[in-house]
Amino acid sequence: MPLQYTGIVEEHAAVRTAAGLFDVSHMGKLLIRGEGALESANRLSTNDLPSKPGRARYAHLCDDQGRILDDVIFTTLGPAEVFCVCNAGTRARVVEWMRGHLLGAELVDLTVEFLCLAFQGPRALRLLKDLLDADPTAAKPFGGLIASWRGAAGAETVGWEGLGSAMLDSARTGAPHPFLVTRTGYTGEEGVELFPHRSIGERVWEGILAAGQEVGVGIETAAHVDVGTQEDIGGRAGGGRRCRGRR
Repeated sequence: MPLQYTGIVEEHAAVRTAAGLFDVSHMGKLLIRGEGALESANRLSTNDLPSKPGRARYAHLCDDQGRILDDVIFTTLGPAEVFCVCNAGTRARVVEWMRGHLLGAELVDLTVEFLCLAFQGPRALRLLKDLLDADPTAAKPFGGLIASWRGAAGAETVGWEGLGSAMLDSARTGAPHPFLVTRTGYTGEEGVELFPHRSIGERVWEGILAAGQEVGVGIETAAHVDVGTQEDIGGRAGGGRRCRGRR
């Protein structure tokens, strides 16, 4: 992904006035599953993870000496399934460390199977509402929903405790299923991050792109400076909205 497409200023303005689309699929996407998965993941997190399915929480992972390994976002799918998004550069280290410290749960690295598309800006939620079969405006910040692409053939209903199994089936067979959408991002604007399987990735990308503007990773730094947050830690953007740093 380039630093910019049409230019930092134009892309920055798009995110601040309408909506911009980021492809951040290089981010690590990890599924923790098995009996006691939520409890086990909570042991490793510096922040208490939500017990309610469909809620996300920003946290750090620290090694046995208390040194920060990475900043991550956990989304609770159920007591036996937790989804974790970590940074790309630290993914291998995070996977190895978590596998060595999870108690009774397994970690499945789904990074190459799923996209992470961040759609950010004051009009992002309203634009996306017409593209999904679920309403993103109904989700609170750091909340989530399960959605299908509007008009997709054979779309089925998947609940929170079935989402992890649906993701694994997509990874094994390539069959698209309803996917996770979270009200998270790092620009300080309203927006979401979508995690569709790669089999429908191009369709989702092109559909959103028709509604917004593609922006490069250079806008990330500009957005952090603009809202007064550091680039590699979580913070609060203006207006009390959560934002997170990603490299």
